[in-house]
Amino acid sequence: MARSKRPTPEINQIMNLLEPTSSLGFIRGHLVIEGILIEALRARLSCPEAIQLEDMTYARAVGLCRALELIDERMFGLLRKIGKIRNQMAHDLSYDLTFSEAFSLAGLAAKSGIDFSDATIYADEFASRQQYGLEGIIQELFQNLAQNLVSLFDPNLEGPFSEFFSPPSSSLS
Repeated sequence: MARSKRPTPEINQIMNLLEPTSSLGFIRGHLVIEGILIEALRARLSCPEAIQLEDMTYARAVGLCRALELIDERMFGLLRKIGKIRNQMAHDLSYDLTFSEAFSLAGLAAKSGIDFSDATIYADEFASRQQYGLEGIIQELFQNLAQNLVSLFDPNLEGPFSEFFSPPSSSLS
């Protein structure tokens, strides 16, 4: 099967790559979630080095977390949707996440059990656009998702995530 020819990027696409965008926030959020999933797998597996977690793709980490019942079906769907959006961002220079897509993703997150301090972010598209905007939804989505996953995987913060939430040690002893 012959591969389709990749489109040649236009100069404005190349220049836009240098501008900070919501895509950068989304990709960084995706990386944080991926790291949390890998750490949860490392803590759960009795011999994690056998499957080289560092080389595992996001999609496989999500699938393995579901197979081990670390996440439920709703969370699995949310994490897969996030992966699909990230892949579209990474492989299609013309793709830009729209506010409506982000709003829909926030709704899916809420249905997946992600707590938001304000239901407006996923329940009222007009007010959400005014109060949060695209960047605000992305930030809230990934912050709340990360907190949710950490508390799901390590509820007492006694395991692999305790170091992320420990107060910094004081050097003034």
